[in-house]
Amino acid sequence: MSKKLLPRVNRISKLFQPLNIIPKDSKPRDEVPSKSYKLMVDMGIIRQSSTGMYNLLPLGLRALEKLNTLVDEEMANIDAQKVLLPHLVPSKLWKATGRLEAAENELFMLHDRHQKQYILSPTHEEAVTNLIASISPLSQKTLPIKLYQISSKWRDEIKPRLGVLRGREFTMKDLYTFDADLDKAKETYDLVGHTFLLGTKYSEPLKATYIANGKPAPLIMGCFGLGLTRILGAALEILSSDEELRWPRPLVPYEVCVIPPKDGSKETSASRYADDIYQVIQQSGMDVILDDRTHFTIGKRMIDARKTGYPYIVVVGKRSTEPRPIFEIHDLYEDKQLNLSFEGVIDYMRTTNDDQTTRHQMSEVYYKSN
Repeated sequence: MSKKLLPRVNRISKLFQPLNIIPKDSKPRDEVPSKSYKLMVDMGIIRQSSTGMYNLLPLGLRALEKLNTLVDEEMANIDAQKVLLPHLVPSKLWKATGRLEAAENELFMLHDRHQKQYILSPTHEEAVTNLIASISPLSQKTLPIKLYQISSKWRDEIKPRLGVLRGREFTMKDLYTFDADLDKAKETYDLVGHTFLLGTKYSEPLKATYIANGKPAPLIMGCFGLGLTRILGAALEILSSDEELRWPRPLVPYEVCVIPPKDGSKETSASRYADDIYQVIQQSGMDVILDDRTHFTIGKRMIDARKTGYPYIVVVGKRSTEPRPIFEIHDLYEDKQLNLSFEGVIDYMRTTNDDQTTRHQMSEVYYKSN
């Protein structure tokens, strides 16, 4: 492979991906966790920090950020506006709505230096309603209002388990809507997710109002939530095998992994093709990573790439030194291997972005995770 580093190349040798290597003679645990949890830990996607709490490592965060982007695009389509509400919410707001006593055992709570009590919020109905109440009464012309956020939430789960599928800290998209009457609120309800038509449960006690017939009236609320880290875990739980991660196309950290020859092998002279393939695929708009750990065999790197779940693996292997070089493409979605010319590899990559496959995968994940 060329000694000169290509600019801004994603390289596995530089990737922080601590693998969980299990000794061959170790005894299996009696309780087997979900396959998504096991694979995410084994392949360095997440790392547990404490019970129910997980570090999202670079590949995991990259996938979550792609999911965030999808959500932002869908929210923009319905004219929702993004906000960020404080994580700490005064407990007096929860007391006013009657939720504090009922949910107290699941809440993380703390006091400030003035002994005022706060909740590390698991959801933000009270906080967003208090925001609207601070500028109430609203003109009916400003309705409906659709505000959403993507942020961390906390719940003191009795039995946090299965990794990000059920943790104490998780990332959630929560959309809150405010309408003038029940009929209009139902129209909004029928549209962005896991939905609750809240009516005036929060707006009435917290005095979030609009002007109706010259008088203040409580707003009608809706709440629409998506547990994004949960969707991420559910996607891998549904699509993966017991031994290898499989990502839905829109969420995969990198779509293509290019594997050059091993240093000192007969194919070393063809290493430059790996750089060329990488650059052309990257210029086509696909996310690609180069497994430049050329001290390892191609077989070893193939195993790691399959376990990590890169859907397309391009190998510069034995036939790359032929007069007309041939390269391997391993398509994990279709479970097939192809031997193609340089031009054939590029054409194949450009035609794999099948929107129908993308929609099918995401629909399957959504309906099975809710």
